[in-house]
Amino acid sequence: MSEYTKWKCAVNGQAKRDAQRIAKNMAFSLGSASKLNSVTSLEIVQWNPLEHCGIALVFNALDRIFPKEDFHAAAHKHLSIATSSQQIHHLSLYGGLCQIGLTASVMSKGSTKYRGLLEQIDRTIEHTIGQYIGVVQQGNGQYPTAVYDHISGLSGVAVYLLSRTNGDKPQKALLQILETLVQLSRKNNQGIFGFTTQPAWRRGFLANNSQMGNGMVDCGMAHGIVGALSVMSLALTKGVEVEGIRESIRSIADWLLTHIMQDEWGIGWPAAVGIVDGQYSTVNNNVAEDGWCYGAPGIAIALLHAGRALGESEFSTHAIEALRSGNRRAQTQRILHRSPALCHGLAGMCQINLRFWHETKNEEFHKSAIHWFEELMNTYSESFVFGFREIDWREKPFDSPMFLSGASGIALNLLAVASEVEPFWDGFLMLS
Repeated sequence: MSEYTKWKCAVNGQAKRDAQRIAKNMAFSLGSASKLNSVTSLEIVQWNPLEHCGIALVFNALDRIFPKEDFHAAAHKHLSIATSSQQIHHLSLYGGLCQIGLTASVMSKGSTKYRGLLEQIDRTIEHTIGQYIGVVQQGNGQYPTAVYDHISGLSGVAVYLLSRTNGDKPQKALLQILETLVQLSRKNNQGIFGFTTQPAWRRGFLANNSQMGNGMVDCGMAHGIVGALSVMSLALTKGVEVEGIRESIRSIADWLLTHIMQDEWGIGWPAAVGIVDGQYSTVNNNVAEDGWCYGAPGIAIALLHAGRALGESEFSTHAIEALRSGNRRAQTQRILHRSPALCHGLAGMCQINLRFWHETKNEEFHKSAIHWFEELMNTYSESFVFGFREIDWREKPFDSPMFLSGASGIALNLLAVASEVEPFWDGFLMLS
């Protein structure tokens, strides 16, 4: 979406004061080594030292909002902890080198801070990206989603590299990634995308799903074709173009529109579309639960980007209807299992609606953002380590400091709701 948007505070009065107070308290808890150590050893948290990036972003947001309160030192400290980690084994946007890169890029906005670090990361990507692209070049038409997705793959690396492209000539690695995504967007003789994976290669709710036949196209923002659509659209909007990118954006967006499912709340999509006997099949599929990672809200983001990149009002119109539908569906369905986090929870729904409010000027999304904010605040408790607890797949609550699935992301969302400072950190979600 537009790089510089005049950001409006979504709430006022006591709600604003409460959100800022809670976010500050969360930051202090996240910055406490003893509190972090009390939860990061738990297997369910799946802690990685690179999650200090999320904590750094919280303190950076506080520094921008309250410049006289000296949060900068804490932000720098946590980025330094992440940078010194011995667990940087890949380029991924989450849990890899690009997580450090995008964090430093966000923290340096409007300044020249971290220039040396960022240039070093750029060089590393330039020297190693060929290994990642080679998996596609040498492949047989089906790939693990981690090859190309937003969380672990090429789409996420492109998100970081786009943050480094501000009117300058785009880096060669970015162009190579976009060319590879265009290649995966081409269809074979049966009309099947290269973004095809095997259920056996997946974990979680899509793993070994017999309804997917002999392959599937993941429809999620986090792990699927939607993330690739988003980053190609963002690139084109920013003036970065490779041969075939316009056709690829249109092809994927059209494909999504042909796989819309209807229910009583409006439009939605399955988590994945199976391939049975060489044809796409949504038989027995259900509309996915709605959040950032899967479902209509994440797809709404991608369609809005696509509509703006191509000047295509049909995609933008469907984006608005998709988020409307997702808001209705999520409000009705999420009674028992209600995560407060960014990935598939209340903070994510709030942040998406905040961005749509600013980008579309539609007051409906302001009201929806406030609804999700209030729902989120209702889950707060001072007795929790970080103020909010994540919910696992067994609906068991636990204390999590994480960015996507825990307190770091929630604190950032609260600050986005309750300030006039634009939350550029949501580039991690491809919202900006």
